[in-house]
Amino acid sequence: MLPVLFEHGPIKVYSFGLMVLLAFILCYWLAVRGFQKAGIDRTNLHVIIAIIALSSFLGAKLFYVFETRRTLDLNVLQSLELKSGLVWYGGFFTAVIAAAFYINRWPKYRLLAIDILMPLVLLGYAVGRIGCFLAGDGDYGPPSNMPWAMAFPNGVVPVYTKVHPTPLYDSALSFSFFLIIQIRKGKWQAGSTAIVSLFLLGLTRFITEFYRNTEIWLWDWLTLAHIFSLLLMLSAVILYFTLKRKQNT
Repeated sequence: MLPVLFEHGPIKVYSFGLMVLLAFILCYWLAVRGFQKAGIDRTNLHVIIAIIALSSFLGAKLFYVFETRRTLDLNVLQSLELKSGLVWYGGFFTAVIAAAFYINRWPKYRLLAIDILMPLVLLGYAVGRIGCFLAGDGDYGPPSNMPWAMAFPNGVVPVYTKVHPTPLYDSALSFSFFLIIQIRKGKWQAGSTAIVSLFLLGLTRFITEFYRNTEIWLWDWLTLAHIFSLLLMLSAVILYFTLKRKQNT
């Protein structure tokens, strides 16, 4: 599509980078509003943002090395270069673990903080996937005759036949789930918003993974992203019943 939105001399503005920046700014702004409303010191948010930014990048890069080591003719050092790829799930898991260690230090605001932050992952994912679509990064589905199928001849990874625009499916589904959570969250107990968000994150990728050209890992249909999605949904179910049991005691 449009990997480079515009350029002036040596300066280039890349569509993917711009959408990631937009996702960060939007989620940060909403997080600040949420923390202020909950009475949580904004300084804590700044620390969390730094932790999430660093840990998510490292996790996404390491998972990229793991996932592509068998299919790409790259050595480990080449895979670790900034210009090489990232894996979203790797960044998500490492960021959640790192942020949880920090947030766990606030027993008073712990559930409030994760209820504010987790839905924003859905929003950030929705915006970021638009960047993947604009860049034409190869995250497409199989060939399709659907009216909305399209080719990506100018993409970073060109494809000349019409395929499923899978990043748009990711974006539409995750943004819809984000809106549903915003409408319903006031009716849920503390902690439930984060758990529902976690489940819907897994469900989003599990569904759209069927429309993505990805290496199969298990049983002739499961990809690595399917496995991680199932782990997310299972974790959400376990956390839900754990929270419910604690609230009933």
